[in-house]
Amino acid sequence: MVVVREICEPQCQALNLSDGQRCAAEATAHDRLFCRFHAKQCFGLYMGYKRRNAELDALADNEPEFLRNSKASLASQTFEDLTSQSEVAEVHEYLFKQYVLLGKVIAARKIHHKHFYSLEMDYGHKAYLDKLVNTRHSVLKALETLERRTAQLLYKKEKWFDWVRQVQDDEDENREKVQKKIKLEAAMFRRHWREMEARLAAAREKEEKKRQEAYLEEVWRERMAAESGEESHDDAAWDPIEDVFEDDRGRYLDLIRHFLWMDVPATERDVVEPSSSPVPAGASRDSQDKAGGSGEQDAAEGGGDETPPGQIKKPRKWGGKKKKSKAGGGPETTNAVQPKQNAGKPSQEPGPNKSMIESKADVRTRLKEGVEKDYSHIDGPMFMLVGTIQNPEETATRTAPVKEEDAAQLIAEITEIKMLLFCRQIMSHSALLPAALRANSVEEFLSDPSIADSDLRDLCLKVEQPSLQALRDACADFVRGDETEDEGNADEQDNKADRWSVEEYIRHHYRYGDLEFHPLSDALSPLSRKALPGSDGLLGETETGRAPKEKKMKVKICGRSIWNYASQGSMARAGWLHFSIMAKDCTFEDAISLCRNWDEFFELNILTLWQYFPASKWTGWSGNHLTAELTQLGFVPFYMDFSAQQNTTYNHLTKVSRKVLRRQAIITEARNVVAAYMKRNDPVTRRFIQYALMRTNELFILVRDGKNGRIVVAPDEKHRWIVRSRRGTADTGYDGNEGWDVEIEAGPLLFTVAQLKGQCHFNFTEYYEVYIWDFKPGEKPLDMYHHIHDSLLKALRVRGVRDKLKHIKYIMGSLTREKDTMRVRQIKPGENVQSLYDELTGPNAEFYIKTNQGFAVRTKEDVPADISPYTFYNETDEAEDAVLFKEESLKNVPEDMPFVEITNPIRELEVMHSPLTLLNRNIEELARTLPPELEAALNLERARENKESRATLSYKPGAEQFPFAVPPIWEQAHRVIRDTVWDMGRTLLTVKLAFTSIKLKLTLDELTLAGKQEVMERDRSYVYKDSFHLADLEPGAQERYKESMRLIIGLQKYQSPRVRDHIDWAWFCMELLDWLHLKMYYDEYNPEVLSPWPHRYILQDIVQAFMMMGLFFPGVKETSIIQEYLDSEEGKSFRGSQIFDLASRCARRPDTRSRASCGKRPRKFWEQWDKIYAGDKYFVDAYPKDWAVAIRPIIAKLYRAGVITPAAREAVLVPGFATANTEPHRPGQLDLFIKYNNLHKYAEGLPPSYIEYKDYPQLLPAARKFAQGKPSARFALLRLWSAPHFYPLMMMLNSRGGTSFLDPAGRSWDWKFIPKDAPVSEWSIHNMVLLRLGYLREQLMGLGHDFETPRDKTRGPLWADTKFGGQDKFRHGWCELDERVVHRADLVLVMGEDERDLLKWCTAVTFALQTKPWLREVDLWKSFVNMDLEFLEELDPYWLE
Repeated sequence: MVVVREICEPQCQALNLSDGQRCAAEATAHDRLFCRFHAKQCFGLYMGYKRRNAELDALADNEPEFLRNSKASLASQTFEDLTSQSEVAEVHEYLFKQYVLLGKVIAARKIHHKHFYSLEMDYGHKAYLDKLVNTRHSVLKALETLERRTAQLLYKKEKWFDWVRQVQDDEDENREKVQKKIKLEAAMFRRHWREMEARLAAAREKEEKKRQEAYLEEVWRERMAAESGEESHDDAAWDPIEDVFEDDRGRYLDLIRHFLWMDVPATERDVVEPSSSPVPAGASRDSQDKAGGSGEQDAAEGGGDETPPGQIKKPRKWGGKKKKSKAGGGPETTNAVQPKQNAGKPSQEPGPNKSMIESKADVRTRLKEGVEKDYSHIDGPMFMLVGTIQNPEETATRTAPVKEEDAAQLIAEITEIKMLLFCRQIMSHSALLPAALRANSVEEFLSDPSIADSDLRDLCLKVEQPSLQALRDACADFVRGDETEDEGNADEQDNKADRWSVEEYIRHHYRYGDLEFHPLSDALSPLSRKALPGSDGLLGETETGRAPKEKKMKVKICGRSIWNYASQGSMARAGWLHFSIMAKDCTFEDAISLCRNWDEFFELNILTLWQYFPASKWTGWSGNHLTAELTQLGFVPFYMDFSAQQNTTYNHLTKVSRKVLRRQAIITEARNVVAAYMKRNDPVTRRFIQYALMRTNELFILVRDGKNGRIVVAPDEKHRWIVRSRRGTADTGYDGNEGWDVEIEAGPLLFTVAQLKGQCHFNFTEYYEVYIWDFKPGEKPLDMYHHIHDSLLKALRVRGVRDKLKHIKYIMGSLTREKDTMRVRQIKPGENVQSLYDELTGPNAEFYIKTNQGFAVRTKEDVPADISPYTFYNETDEAEDAVLFKEESLKNVPEDMPFVEITNPIRELEVMHSPLTLLNRNIEELARTLPPELEAALNLERARENKESRATLSYKPGAEQFPFAVPPIWEQAHRVIRDTVWDMGRTLLTVKLAFTSIKLKLTLDELTLAGKQEVMERDRSYVYKDSFHLADLEPGAQERYKESMRLIIGLQKYQSPRVRDHIDWAWFCMELLDWLHLKMYYDEYNPEVLSPWPHRYILQDIVQAFMMMGLFFPGVKETSIIQEYLDSEEGKSFRGSQIFDLASRCARRPDTRSRASCGKRPRKFWEQWDKIYAGDKYFVDAYPKDWAVAIRPIIAKLYRAGVITPAAREAVLVPGFATANTEPHRPGQLDLFIKYNNLHKYAEGLPPSYIEYKDYPQLLPAARKFAQGKPSARFALLRLWSAPHFYPLMMMLNSRGGTSFLDPAGRSWDWKFIPKDAPVSEWSIHNMVLLRLGYLREQLMGLGHDFETPRDKTRGPLWADTKFGGQDKFRHGWCELDERVVHRADLVLVMGEDERDLLKWCTAVTFALQTKPWLREVDLWKSFVNMDLEFLEELDPYWLE
């Protein structure tokens, strides 16, 4: 309507209450300020708030007794003293009435000033208004506190009360300020402008009608007043505040109903076009705000006063940029706040034509027609296979349509979920909870007049923008209904299993501290100690402050049950289906972050890969077929860098100046790297990690625990580089001394980068972070994919193509695909349709398999004949797994055990890089002094009483023996010798042997002063021998060794009750040392590796040698103490041991392979292997299965024992191949034999003193010669212990490549000790015995240690004054040893004129063989001591080889 006025005609300055536009009528009243209508309205409004002010003042005089007597201010009131419901009701009635009056007074004053006197500023009015706002804020806060107290009095006995109170407390902590809520309200109304147009049109129509009625009524009243002579007093009728309040409340209720898809009255549903013109697309932000009505300008004008005057508003800087909203445009069913966005921020792009909430019709259309798939959020190249069962052409670019009946059912269920979501939002609001508990329906709740408008505003904001977590909880509530689930106490058990002892934690940080974000050195620093209690210090998040698990309970709100554990457990797939429809703009990565455990995530992932959800952005990893394949197998990549080929360069610069060349990277090498998640404490994950650890010739693996950030396993530091470069001049060569500059390595920096660039993140901790990178730089990405894929197949124990879906059968077996729509859906109860699993694994299913040669084979067979028989899991893998994962076969062992690296004594020594004895003692001291607050923060516990240590983490070398103390049997003898007066000869002997210098036990300080090498070699001897015997695979050998060690150790611990009667054994040992020109104790250590003395442990070695040999000489006087032990209670169990039965032992040949090296075996022995190696196929594919079944467990046992280790060496550089074969003395028993192809290299490096095995001395002729003329001659065959497959001779690190080998699976292995199959291995052990006997010979001749002159005057000239070199250094003249001792490889023949003489020589030889470096032992079970010649001649020739 166009109003024509004269220019001079004054216009009404009032603003319409309906739309805020200036009135166009002529100003005729109030000094021509307002029109007649607005003059009446202004006066009525003024009188109204004056009247309410009077009511407010009168209300203060009738204050309840509780508030009148309370000393606390209203804002700080807790109402804890209110104990009866009547008192609470009285106070609540008073405060609520005060709150309503204050609201109406404030609103009336604001409207009066804004709409009638907006051009004037009354500072007194503004100050009074601020006072009212502060008072109202205090009353509102008191009301909320009183509501909480009311709920406590009414429902304290309810099971759900504590849980609801916790939810409310959490909500109160995150509650926005009042000013922010008003701005959010304004933004919400702008977003839903179209829904509010109906109410705005109705308000305009009502105001216009009232204007017309006002004119007619005014004329009538004037006429009636003139007739009656009375003045009109109907000003209250013109007060619009009640209509304003009713309209505001109606707007909130209408928006809530619109959000919840509830019916709206028909009069309000009709949309009337607004009078204001639409805003052009290119209009400015200010013009949009003006066109939108109550925009941010209204919020600033009306809402600014809601801020308490004590708070200062921050002015906006001119020229500053506004933050852009991250929320995507377009409609969505529920405007769920994305986790990656700022929750609660108002939209910065209101747009009057945009609706944030879809209607039922919109959702139905979207489901029935499908939507375009959105792949824009996927990083990197896409590689999709279209046309497969998993990804049909019909659904490659668009989601499958949903049938009408299914869509109708989904919409009906979503409607109910919206109600549950609404109830969950109410539950967190303490002021609304009592009304919600009283109401039996949502409509009844909305009709409750006791609900304040501000509470409705807060609720409206919550429902309009729920969080994804709240939406998920509502979906879970709907799926679970009134039923509960018993989830057990798995979390508590898991937490208990994760608790480490202090010693374990410290030991772990000695090994992996450099890879963790809080190394032990930082954790023990004073700074971090101060940061421990309740702070984000260096230690990061711990589990000590975690709240206990809540008890399952529910509360009924608006007639619907809400469970407290909906967000704690897994949500069923039906709930995720509803969620994907309601939060349609949510990405799959956001959905992942809402999963509560791995099983829920994994099922959600599989359903997404098979297109179960009709969501456009839930494409997940389906954009990359290779990634999707790994994910389906349980390996979830979140970071990948496959740029190794591009970044690996080898620049050969020739004609360049040296200055330029030094700055140029001649070589840059890069490795591909993949970071992925795998399920924590899962058998498949444990197997995969173990398989990867054994393939260091292809890849390296590092594993972090997602629960606590600890390193589970990692390679050595030298293998952790990802990108490295080498610089230098051309004359330095590529193997120069400048070394490599590591630019990127596996460590904390890589962990951080991977997490920042990661595609998905979890909110649970039930996972491992697995980092894998190539062994070789510059490899193709597909090579790594195949390595990971093949290992996953073996870890899942997939025996054929159809077995690849076995682990997800519980998911795929309940899904079907509709043939007409190609939609994947749940199979309904009682429905007879083909499941996806049956379709994929049926007999007619066809598969494409890629062979090792790169060809694709189309087949229906599980294991096609064209591929390698070792592609899938078979009996060879099963045999190996029985050794690697032997705990799986044990009873009462849970499947959810954490991964523990296979370790052994040798591995423990190697990774610690320090003597274990010193390390253990330092750890014990550190554990005793660890601050209690640090111990609690690290979630540690003291050492376990039940000895539940992780593998060998608490391994102590020689714990049952005497590594740094003399045996107790010598301590007893020592006291007797020290306290007894002896004759002159024995007294002088004690002085000569330094008897008084003996230290019975070395302290920690003495060990520290002794030096690292000494303690390390002493520790190493016990460590190696423990691993040696773990690798002894001869049947019964380990049990026999344990029996012999129990006998020897028990004898050394024996305390004789008649020690003085048996003291001769001690003098025998002392005289023997004097005979060898050695002392009993040296306060020094010879660092030469081969030198057997001097050292501090001479006494321990000679005592052990005597006890071992004395077992077989019961008739010699000096061994009486041994016989006493065997007759005692401690030793009588050994009397019947077969170790003393020489005849029985020699009659049984050991069940073990022969010791011949590969070069000494006939060519026919290797004939079958040579055919395999020379064939067309790769030897791994052509390897006989029976061979693999036989030797892979053997290799696994050697690996577990620590004598072999996975080699980081290319297969082409490995000289050996593991084969299987039988021998004549063991027909039908396949054993491990290694064929080496580098025999010529060994022949080139042999020393001049090398002799062939056939030329070794023959023992029987030497014994016969010695026995001539000696009727009492006795003999002993001492054989050094060796395992069936190796000798106890160390392999230096730089020599291991010469004996490495490939196993049947193509994995590279290094020997740590000389294998018996190595070329000329016989010479290695023969030469070692030669050297040890040479040192003994040197001592006997007076050429060894402790001789100041080259001639021993007491013994006379025993050698020629000549020089010798090389291996002949011990062949200098004649020695008595030459006619008493003869050796052949590892077998030593010792000869004596009688038993005592033989005991002396056997003890001396055993002492020489077993002393420093303490790695060799005489095998008592394969030695024959104290024999006559006849017995020796009757021995099987095997025992003389």
